[in-house]
Amino acid sequence: NRMHLTWNVAKNPKATTVSDTHTHLMYAYSDDEGMTWKNSKGETLALPMTTENGEVVYMEDPGVEAKRMFNGGYITLTADQRPIVLNWSY
Repeated sequence: NRMHLTWNVAKNPKATTVSDTHTHLMYAYSDDEGMTWKNSKGETLALPMTTENGEVVYMEDPGVEAKRMFNGGYITLTADQRPIVLNWSY
């Protein structure tokens, strides 16, 4: 009954359109239907979750002027219930 969450955050100062600005891929999970959230180490995360207090599992270089990660992510679980987070970049 664990809820997994992944999302990406737009923090590219060189790009001007939303689809080109995603640089941070984040992850959290909840065991109580979203009342509290934890990082992959089991540490409680403060709300609201940000790139400063949340878990960044991948970050692209925000100084590179290029297309960024796709606006969406996927989570799958291994046989022993460990999450794998997938996202791709243009």
